[in-house]
Amino acid sequence: MLNRGYYGLITALAVPAIFWLIPTIWLVSLSFQPNEVLARTTSTMAFGLIPLPFTIENYVALCSFGQTPLWFLNSLIVAAGMALGVLLVSTTAGYALARLDFPFKKSVTLIRLIGLMVPEQAVFIPLYTMFADLGWHN
Repeated sequence: MLNRGYYGLITALAVPAIFWLIPTIWLVSLSFQPNEVLARTTSTMAFGLIPLPFTIENYVALCSFGQTPLWFLNSLIVAAGMALGVLLVSTTAGYALARLDFPFKKSVTLIRLIGLMVPEQAVFIPLYTMFADLGWHN
């Protein structure tokens, strides 16, 4: 049987998570309202989480305009490929670092940990300039 501390922890984690999700839920809810309703309502009037009237015309227009479905498919392929690649490389590297003995194991682990200390935001500009120099953006 679970104790009170467990339920208290779940509640303490769920309440902030729900408050954190409310703006996202509101944004999705607003996307199901017609543009005319959104244009004539103020931010206080459009606070409801249930869209009235409900319509999917915004999504139909989004998918029928331009190359949006192709862009979505491209993003899906890149995300799935990256997730699969990271999964394969991380599991094999983690196994090798944890279970196998090989030369320079401590050095490789140290270099990996140093790389984890560099925040991703610190490499945005160098990556952009590298891709721009190679002609790989846009």
